[in-house]
Amino acid sequence: MSSPFRESSQHPLVWLVALPLLLLAIIGASTPVTERAQGFDSDGKRYAVMADASLFKARYSHEAPWCWRVMTPFLASLLPFSTLTDFRVLAFVSNWLSLVLIFGILRRSGFSHALSALGVVLYAGVFWSIKFFFYSPAYIDSGTQVFWLAILYCAVTGRYAAVPILLTVGVLQKESLLLLAPVVWVDFAARQGSLQLRSLAYGGALAVPAALILLGVRTAIPATNDYAAADMIASQIAYTATPANWPRLLLAVFSGLGILPLVAALRPRAAGASLHEPLWFALLVLGGVLLVCGEDKARLFLYALPAVVVLAVAAIDDLLRRVAPGRFVPWLAVALGLHLYLGHHLSRMLGFRAYMDRMVPTYASDDAVVIGLVRLAVVTALFAVVTALLIRPRSPDRPRPAA
Repeated sequence: MSSPFRESSQHPLVWLVALPLLLLAIIGASTPVTERAQGFDSDGKRYAVMADASLFKARYSHEAPWCWRVMTPFLASLLPFSTLTDFRVLAFVSNWLSLVLIFGILRRSGFSHALSALGVVLYAGVFWSIKFFFYSPAYIDSGTQVFWLAILYCAVTGRYAAVPILLTVGVLQKESLLLLAPVVWVDFAARQGSLQLRSLAYGGALAVPAALILLGVRTAIPATNDYAAADMIASQIAYTATPANWPRLLLAVFSGLGILPLVAALRPRAAGASLHEPLWFALLVLGGVLLVCGEDKARLFLYALPAVVVLAVAAIDDLLRRVAPGRFVPWLAVALGLHLYLGHHLSRMLGFRAYMDRMVPTYASDDAVVIGLVRLAVVTALFAVVTALLIRPRSPDRPRPAA
C-alpha cells in the first residue's frame, strides 16, 4: 500500500489556505497575549509608540535600533483598529504568508505535497515561528520572516531579479535582512561562476541599494541613545564562549528548533545531501554567526529555521523509503508530539516569568535551567527509545521455499 506522504495532490486551496488557517486558528486560540506593557511587550512598545505617539513616552520612538525599523509601525498606523489590534492583524497576515512560503520552498525543493505540508507543521511547531507572534504581536519579527522566506523562495525558484528589490524594501522592516545578500549571492554565484562579471554585478545589486536605504533611514531618524552594535556583538561572543552558559545555550537549541535537529540526525546522509545546495549551507553558516553574535539566543534560531526544516524533511523522506508504514506512522506521531511539546503548544502560557523560564533560557532563573535540562533529558530519552523500537529498515523479501 502506498504511503499518503508519497501521493500527489493538486488542490492548492488545501495547502495554501486551509492548512495554514487551521494551524493559525489552533495556535491563536491557545495563545494569550502577553500582559507586559499592555500587550506590547518590552521591544514592542517601541514599535507601538512609533505607530501611536500617545501610548508610551515619546523617547521610545527614537531609541535605536528599534526606531530604524519603520515598516511594520507605519503599516499599523494605517489600520483602523486599536493599535494593539493593528499589530495583531499584521502578525496574523505575516504568519499566514510565512506558512505559505515555507510550503512553497519545500515543494520547490522536490518534496511531495504531503511531505511539504508536514514541513509546514514542523515549522509552525517551533515556538518562535508562529506562536510567539500571537503571544507578543507587536514584535516585528513576523514581518521580517516573511521577507526572509520570500527571498529564500525567490532563490530556490531562480527568481534572482526580485531579490534586490525585496532586500531594498526589506531593510525598512529590519536591518538584519541585509545579511541575506551574501547568502543569495553564494547561491547565484555557484550557478553562474563566482568570478563572472555577471555574478559580481549581481552582488553589487544585492548589497548597494539596500545599504543606501539603510544609511538614509539612520540619517533621517536620529537616535536619542548611544547604540554601538560592536559592543553588543563582543559581549555576546564572550557570553557564548563562557562554559558556564553552555547549558542555557543547549536549552536554547531546543527552544529555537524543537526536535528537528534530532530528526535530521537520524538520516545524516539524506539530510546532508540538502547541504550540497549552496543556499542552505550558506544559510546555516549565517544562522551560526547570528547566534553567536546576537541576543535572545532561542529566537535567533529563526534565521536558520528554514534550512533546518528542509534537512528534517529530507531525513523523513528517506525514512519513508526504508521503514514500514506500520512503524513509521506511530514514530512520526511521537516525534511530532515531542516537537509540539518543546514548542510550548501542549502546555499553558502561565505568565511572563513562566514564559521566560520555559522558552528564553538565556534569561531563565537558575532553578528553571535545571528543570529545563531534566525536561530535555526526558524528551530526548523518549525520542531515542521510540526511535530504537520503531525505526527499523524494511525486511528484504524472503525467497519462497522450494516446492
